[in-house]
Amino acid sequence: MRQILRWEFLLVKRFFRKKSFLFLCLLLPLLGLFLRLGSRGESGILRIGLVTEEKEGQLPEVNRRVADRLLTGDTVLRIERVADERRAREQLRNGRLDAAWILPSDLEARIEKRAGGKNIPLVTVLEREDSAVVLLSREVLYRALYPEISESVYRSFLTEKFSLQPDSPAVRQELDARYADVKIDGELISYENAAGQTVRRQSYLRSPLRGLGALWLLLMSFVALLYFLDDRRKGLFSFAPAAAERRFALRYLLAVQAVASLGLLALLFAGGLLQNAGREALSLLCLNLLVLLFVSVIGALTRGRQEILLALLLPLLLLCLLGAPVFLDLGIRTLQLVNPLYYYLKLAAGTLAPVVEL
Repeated sequence: MRQILRWEFLLVKRFFRKKSFLFLCLLLPLLGLFLRLGSRGESGILRIGLVTEEKEGQLPEVNRRVADRLLTGDTVLRIERVADERRAREQLRNGRLDAAWILPSDLEARIEKRAGGKNIPLVTVLEREDSAVVLLSREVLYRALYPEISESVYRSFLTEKFSLQPDSPAVRQELDARYADVKIDGELISYENAAGQTVRRQSYLRSPLRGLGALWLLLMSFVALLYFLDDRRKGLFSFAPAAAERRFALRYLLAVQAVASLGLLALLFAGGLLQNAGREALSLLCLNLLVLLFVSVIGALTRGRQEILLALLLPLLLLCLLGAPVFLDLGIRTLQLVNPLYYYLKLAAGTLAPVVEL
């Protein structure tokens, strides 16, 4: 056993002398770094202009609070301030904005009237096109308006039920204090996977990291097989019988997969995607065994011919990517049955049932 480990160590050391191997090893941390930096910046799928109209030269407090929620909230939308409605309409026509939200100067009065039962609009929404993504973006606006509307409805309900004087400063102060006492700690929504396990919220940009890391491990395994075939072509194993050659090929694969597994774990740690140690160890072991079997079968089918393996490499990686829920689960059953990435991602998520279907 000690001799085998020493042989593997020397093999890995030899690999690190290859520039191509070093380049491939750097791909994964660079991917994690770029996605982490990208998740901190503006990466919205829509550009929305926010107009906050002033009243008598000053920004109303309600408008300021709603604008702060929109501009500082956790959203995939890119929301930016626009000076006035005229400029917002101009930018919509020029295609610089996908939508514009206009908070009127009398927003507080409108909210009070709405809470009192009058059917009047609160804000003006301008949209360049009526797409599904634009329609879904309105939920962000509703979420920012909700605290103001709920407080107004709360105050209107109590003043009407108990015949209070809404214009009285003492009544308003008491109602505001009572409303402020109602605090909700923690998250309103519990995020769970299909197995019922609680999961943490994460950036949508970092969500595919696990699948991309697994795809990278598959690529590294193919590279290990190519290294072995190249060494065999150079006559490095001319002394060994066919059975011994297969053992050498296995050692090449195991050496590279060990390095790739450490890189995958480092990527998951950097992206905040690590789960409990037992599940990570089991899913990673499953991935390595399936990848080892997959690459070995492909090597046998191509009869160890480098040119055929190189020609098939990119299509195989694309098919594995499409057949696994890295970005979306397309539900292509034929691409799932022999796909190592599919089983790894399902096992790591705690279930082998589809999670997101199209």
